[in-house]
Amino acid sequence: MHGLALRVADLRIVALPDGDTEASVGASHMPEEDAVSNSEEAPQSESRLLSALLWLGTLGFVTALIRFSGSASPAWLLYLVPITIAALSHDVLGGVIASLLSAAALALAAPDVVASDKLPELITGLVVFLGCGVVVGMQAHRQRDHARLLEQTSSLDRETNVLKTTHLYSRLNEEIRRADRYGHSVGLIFVQIEGFDEFVRVFGRYKASLMLHHLADLLRLSVRNTDIVGRVDVAMFAVILLHGNADRCGTASARVHGVTSEAAYEGDALEPVTSCPTRVAYASYPDEASDQRELTSLAYARLADEPRGEMGEEVR
Repeated sequence: MHGLALRVADLRIVALPDGDTEASVGASHMPEEDAVSNSEEAPQSESRLLSALLWLGTLGFVTALIRFSGSASPAWLLYLVPITIAALSHDVLGGVIASLLSAAALALAAPDVVASDKLPELITGLVVFLGCGVVVGMQAHRQRDHARLLEQTSSLDRETNVLKTTHLYSRLNEEIRRADRYGHSVGLIFVQIEGFDEFVRVFGRYKASLMLHHLADLLRLSVRNTDIVGRVDVAMFAVILLHGNADRCGTASARVHGVTSEAAYEGDALEPVTSCPTRVAYASYPDEASDQRELTSLAYARLADEPRGEMGEEVR
């Protein structure tokens, strides 16, 4: 999320169980949740691409082996390997495409086999391979759908193991209602990672994912066990402070900023240890805000006013 200003037009009104209504940021945080989902889908797309290159390379190797050996048997049996890999990575379609490409490659690499008496044996084998690819692809697709369903129903972010955006704002709404009921306060802290795109460009998505996970662990260790940590954007976290008045929020915010700013992360061979600066801002309800919308708007506004750091600043 590049813009930190909360768009009031995106807010929606939700009905509370007691019949009252309250402005919710449910609609406003949906783009951030989509961004988090997109960031998690990027490694999956890269993995599927690598898998495609792997099974294509394996298919080419088997074809070259047949070509240079001058005989299709028994090397043609190895075509089952790229067919299986394609089915695992690209479901039924991948298995079918790999089977057809294997048949075409075999015909080109050993054209004399097509006119020989071994043709029925090869056709039977390739049909069996095709069936195996279809079955493996169906099972792989089913397992992926099951994993996707579990991920959608989970309240935790897969990459950082903290609350997802929707569940975080839902908990914030619950805590504000509880604060109204029992007369205590609730604090909200935003933690924005600076230069995250540059971090990904320099060190790669894998190291960036490790950095996010480590930062989430630091946030959990920096606050109380009863406080709630969640992710609201690709490079942005939030902490709900229970019984957090303005003074307590200020103290906790300073502690979080100190811990996250001094944190060291794994880099690469040229820069084994690196850092990534953060900006931290807070707001407290009802000390500084009258409802959830004003609370989040104030925290966003303060975050926008915080000075920006640069990636790779010396770790203190």
